[in-house]
Amino acid sequence: MTWLDKLERRIGFLAIPGLLRYVGFLTALVFVLEKVNPGYLNLLDLNPVAVMHGEVWRLVTYIFIPQMASMLPLPDWVNVAFYVLFLWWMGNGLESAWGAFRLTIFYLIGMIGTTVAAFFFGAAFSNFMLTTSLFFAFAQFYPDLVIYFAYILPRLDFSRDLAPANLRRFNAVSRRRHLRDGELFDLFRTEHHPRRPSSS
Repeated sequence: MTWLDKLERRIGFLAIPGLLRYVGFLTALVFVLEKVNPGYLNLLDLNPVAVMHGEVWRLVTYIFIPQMASMLPLPDWVNVAFYVLFLWWMGNGLESAWGAFRLTIFYLIGMIGTTVAAFFFGAAFSNFMLTTSLFFAFAQFYPDLVIYFAYILPRLDFSRDLAPANLRRFNAVSRRRHLRDGELFDLFRTEHHPRRPSSS
């Protein structure tokens, strides 16, 4: 029994089933508020200076800031829609693989790490790296899954396009056997084999 198993037995009630669904829903809501009131996002980002001046809500609200940038020339609302759907889909896959408790703990650790980095560098941070860590974790459990950008455009194959050679170029997701060396993912590894998330 790992320390996470023991922790789950003690405080498993703190798990948040469907965590990334809630994050996705609130992300969509924040996007709407930004369109209604431009500049609204500036009140939510993880700004250490603002936090030190009492705006402590920023320690949480930055996770709801939508990623509106894209490689494709699409309207921002389309990019946000794809981002929310992808977040929802990854959440379903990770919760199937880990369970709600482990996913909640992983996300919490990511938030803590982002906060520490923001205060260490003294700069405002977004949720980009936090979302990227979810992508890495998802690739660990579904290394052979093929993803189509915008559901129709050129595909991303974890095992082919993000192989170890590309790892050295910071496109670092590969087959599960290569990720087993990562201590962080080992901490969250479970024995059962997750169901592949259904495409939407």
